Amino acid sequence: MVGNPTRIALACALVAGPLFCGGAGAAQATPALHPQPHHGTFVVKPGKGTPIQKAVDRARPGDTVVVRPGHYTENVVITKSLTLVGSGWGKHGSVIYQPKKPRTTTCEGSNGICVMGKVDTKGKVVRPVAHVKVTGFEVRGFTSDGVVGFGTHDFRAEHIKAVNNKEYGVTSFHGTNTALTNNDATGSGEAGIYLGDSPNARGWVGNNNAWKNDIGVLVRDSTGVTVASNRTGDNCAGILAVNSGMGAIAGGKMTLRDNTANGNSRHCAAMGDVPALSGLGIGLAGVHDVKVVHNTADGNRHTGTSLASGGIAVFSTKGIGGADPRNNKVECNEVFGNRPVDLFSDRTGKKNVFKNNKHRTSKPAKLH
Repeated sequence: MVGNPTRIALACALVAGPLFCGGAGAAQATPALHPQPHHGTFVVKPGKGTPIQKAVDRARPGDTVVVRPGHYTENVVITKSLTLVGSGWGKHGSVIYQPKKPRTTTCEGSNGICVMGKVDTKGKVVRPVAHVKVTGFEVRGFTSDGVVGFGTHDFRAEHIKAVNNKEYGVTSFHGTNTALTNNDATGSGEAGIYLGDSPNARGWVGNNNAWKNDIGVLVRDSTGVTVASNRTGDNCAGILAVNSGMGAIAGGKMTLRDNTANGNSRHCAAMGDVPALSGLGIGLAGVHDVKVVHNTADGNRHTGTSLASGGIAVFSTKGIGGADPRNNKVECNEVFGNRPVDLFSDRTGKKNVFKNNKHRTSKPAKLH
């Protein structure tokens, strides 16, 4: 997939008091999927070849493709407005596996389900594909991503279980009005849940479970994203908001609220120029105007060499082409039992505020 990031080069080493906190502020609504004219419904059953793709190809914009329970061995590519509905996960669900000869001519890799806008030869989105919803699938063992949107508007990926995909579990690149909700992602070689490369995204990443990935939830080089009520554990990093310096605009203007990032203590070894990573709960890496409120980040402890560890950390990416963090607020979070510290700031940037957090340790001392 064009633009897939690897684990970012992070730079940090990572007095409790009374907590006086109000509400988290006005909640951003999940982006609305604008209704489209309904034309027809196609029902797919397991069979030889590529039954899901054949139905998708036959469908007209606005149609619905319903996939019955069973195992399907194919890559699915969607390039039109469509609703693709599976039967859920597990024994009685719709499970998609990678074929022996994966389809690689579209979406630049072997993805389970790929929603693709019109892209030129340089990977630039010429025309987004709009109004696509994918829901109710288990997607396993693909050498790229489980479910991916690239160049989309009004894209929803919901109730997906992504298992052991080599890059991302459920992901969106270059999208607006995106919602990634109620998904489970495990065993991803990069991030379980990812939204990135999306200026003015108006995105919602909510109520997902991400465990045993390199990174649980990753938002990169995007603005206007809410990350809410996600549960992460047993990753190398739980939740990470990043400005890498490679985006069209500097990443920021996000809200991270009501998430759980506990026990993210796995160790991801260094790969080439990408450093090792272990034991990071929630990280703000070079971003601006991000609110981190009412989250829990407990028991995140490094288990090997790492350039970023601790409960909640705010630090610069300027050394790798990004920026210093600025105007970020870390307030009203519960942060305990992290190693080396609960709260960390590398003191770069301006107007980064820690306030009313429940914690025991910090670097520098007396962060609140």
